[in-house]
Amino acid sequence: MQAPLAGNVAATTIDFRIALTLAGTGAFNLVPVGRESRVQLRSDWPHPSFVGDFLPVKREVSDAGFDAEWQTSFFATNMEDVLARCAQSSTGCEALAGSSFGVSFIDPVDQYLKSERAAKYAFLFIGLTFAGFFLMEVLRRVSVHPIQYGLVGLALAMFFLLLLSLSEHLGFALAYLIAAAACVSLVGYYVRHVLGSRAQGLGFAAALASLYALLYGILSSEDYALLMGSLLVFGILAAIMVLTRGVSWSKLGEGAR
Repeated sequence: MQAPLAGNVAATTIDFRIALTLAGTGAFNLVPVGRESRVQLRSDWPHPSFVGDFLPVKREVSDAGFDAEWQTSFFATNMEDVLARCAQSSTGCEALAGSSFGVSFIDPVDQYLKSERAAKYAFLFIGLTFAGFFLMEVLRRVSVHPIQYGLVGLALAMFFLLLLSLSEHLGFALAYLIAAAACVSLVGYYVRHVLGSRAQGLGFAAALASLYALLYGILSSEDYALLMGSLLVFGILAAIMVLTRGVSWSKLGEGAR
């Protein structure tokens, strides 16, 4: 973008306003070549990261966007010497990039980061489901074969593969909904026949759906992910201890022998 300047530029204060529609832009940087430069950037992007050699003197960031203002002079940028070297040789112009400032448009929780977070919770998620299976086996006096544990584990593992592949085409929220619904339906249908009870199968599917909903809240959270995950693990551990408070584990082991 270029525009001609008329008049005695050295003794003129030039005010200008530019509206840009940016698509797919990762960062926007400026080089303050004026003797005194005052720059104000306003955008509807809610997650700015201010970069460069100079930070804004004023900034306001909210969910509706940001408003930032920079102010520099030749005393701070040493731009007078840089421009002199640039006028002498083209290699001297490389120093211009070293005096830039601007903003980087980041997405703190994008679909790939959420998928990575989900994969980190995979062992915990599968372990909690197996714990629910084991509780039903103990409390309902139902024998569950290790192969059946393995098939349920494979169905749960497929959720993370479906989530990653679908999120590249449909967006994370819709991909999560489809993957979770498919896995909950498959596991619920299978558990219903393993336990021989439609009510227990539906109950297990509802519990699994609630676990997926809690996991989605953890993945979407920026500041409270660790807190929510800790509370979830503590709550499930407390529920297991309360439900099995009357189980005689020694007699259970003797019965198995």
